[in-house]
Amino acid sequence: LPFVPPIPPETVPTHRNVSGVCDQPDLVQRFTEIASTIKRNSGMEGVLVNLQLVPNAVVCLLHPVNNTDDFPPGVYLDNSGAIGHDLLMDPARSFIAEATVPRDDVVIAGPLTLRQCPECDATVRSAFIARLPISMEGK
Repeated sequence: LPFVPPIPPETVPTHRNVSGVCDQPDLVQRFTEIASTIKRNSGMEGVLVNLQLVPNAVVCLLHPVNNTDDFPPGVYLDNSGAIGHDLLMDPARSFIAEATVPRDDVVIAGPLTLRQCPECDATVRSAFIARLPISMEGK
């Protein structure tokens, strides 16, 4: 509505508390096994630096949480800040989430400044983001 002032981006809640949902040990272990296998076998060392499971557009699980393998010594990517990131509520990320849902192939955006690691080295502050929707029949 034109008479309702927009919500300033810094006050929009962009993260949800996913404790108790995304931290079940069996789920975390299984995701880590699958994601580490994908990462190891992708042939994309230094390119594929993080995998995420994002049910209902909220970052639930990711691997690796802290990536030191794909960067020079002393440089790392701390992904812990992405846990609970609600992609549909983040005005700077909703476009890629909305574009991904109806697709059956990869959607790529970027380069974008990463939200999860604002204090990281400049070499890991921006990236291309690729999202692939995973659909389950009946859900």
